[in-house]
Amino acid sequence: MSDFMAIKKSELASGHRNILHLATVALTLLLLTLATKTSYAIPAFARQTGQNCVACHAGGQYPELTPYGRYFKLTGYTQGERQLIPLSAMFVGGMASTRNNVGTSSDGSTVTTSNINQQNGRFEADNASVFLAGKILDNLGLFSQFTYGWAASSNNGGVNNQGHFGIDNFDLRYADHYAGPTHDLIWGASLNNNPGVTDVWNSHPTWAYPYMSPQGARGAFAGGVPVATYLESGAGAQTAGYGAYVYLNKNFYAELDAYQSATGATSFLAYGNNNSNPNFPKAYLKGTNPYFRLAYTTEWGAHNLMVGAMGMNAAQYGYNSESAGMVSGGPPNLSGGTTNYQDRGIDAQYQYLLNPHTVTAQVRYLKENITDNTIGGPAGNLVNKLNSVFGKVSYVYNATYGAGLGYQNVTGTADSNAYGVANTGLSNWSASANNSPNSTAWIPSIWYQPIQNIRLTLQYTAFTKYMGGTSCYNDTTQGNPCRKASDNNTTWLYAWIAY
Repeated sequence: MSDFMAIKKSELASGHRNILHLATVALTLLLLTLATKTSYAIPAFARQTGQNCVACHAGGQYPELTPYGRYFKLTGYTQGERQLIPLSAMFVGGMASTRNNVGTSSDGSTVTTSNINQQNGRFEADNASVFLAGKILDNLGLFSQFTYGWAASSNNGGVNNQGHFGIDNFDLRYADHYAGPTHDLIWGASLNNNPGVTDVWNSHPTWAYPYMSPQGARGAFAGGVPVATYLESGAGAQTAGYGAYVYLNKNFYAELDAYQSATGATSFLAYGNNNSNPNFPKAYLKGTNPYFRLAYTTEWGAHNLMVGAMGMNAAQYGYNSESAGMVSGGPPNLSGGTTNYQDRGIDAQYQYLLNPHTVTAQVRYLKENITDNTIGGPAGNLVNKLNSVFGKVSYVYNATYGAGLGYQNVTGTADSNAYGVANTGLSNWSASANNSPNSTAWIPSIWYQPIQNIRLTLQYTAFTKYMGGTSCYNDTTQGNPCRKASDNNTTWLYAWIAY
């Protein structure tokens, strides 16, 4: 059930074919490196400002922002000269391998084993994005991203992968900046389509590590724990958000937004999401749903620090075709009640930026209360609770070599309909025998960025607990073999290219 979970699938890989794919990727990167002489950030903004990517991104690592990058975003993407064609493009592709690729049929009446994902271990194109972004007027700017995923959705255990194109992120801002003898004030307003897409600190779920994961059945163990809070899961994405913010004396930040269903004039904010697509159903919110963000920031020398808070109340309708906790699209059930989410969290970020060294550390804690008022909705309990802890530290040398380590831990109320064997919407290898969402993942990564347009990353996701268990967490009531949490450990080698 998608309101509670983001189950991700991937497979094991080995053999000469993988070596050939890896050699092809390496040769392509080498040729691009030799052919490219100029280093840029997300190129539309780099061309606008005339700045190298390390000015806006910590160690040159998109999307992590420096103080200047945060200033550029807070002032509405308007610094620099307006470009005639404010376009950029981005490509991500790689090989994902899961430690134990053997799953079981999602049909509880059989014990037929199958590969979790047929694309496991192959080099595959994941997604490509087009950005329309930059200065429109002196006080008006835009960041918008449209993405095509080659395997964004799948069925039949990943055998039939399906592409998908739609809007990804959208943030249209009006902003102004007053700098006087005693006060410095940036203020602005935003039309956006995702709670947190407006945020400028990478401890917030929308922009947090790991920044990328494979698409569809070929990969989503790589993204980490399978259960997430509303703000972490992206359940509120592709909605219509209206907000305003202030940033006073380079210390105090406050933002308030209201989110509604993207319908009528704002339906473009959910482009690509529709009721007939079970993998990308449109989110329908009841009324106005508030989101807030608070932060205190300070800088000294090469150091900067932020401590903050965030929260959202969201009431989301289910679907007429929703059964046993599985959202399968269809028209919204506007008379069936809503699932209500209340998220509250605190976070912090520390950065040390002094060439050639870049250090970033982030922590976040989110507490969520979930009340299910739907008829036959996703939860068995009327009230569930989730607690989410996130941490990440990274080091980059000379904007070229980097390493990071992330930590995710989710604990919560046991619910057989939401997480366990009663939920027929989950395949038997992913359902929890303990009816529990409790999961822990460690995500180390290393990367090499020969030029700032290209990054080659090796990322590993290691689970010490998955869905409440370590040695046999899954449904075995139909004779299915046990899966250990570590069976889901996933390696992902990928290339990120921007132009």
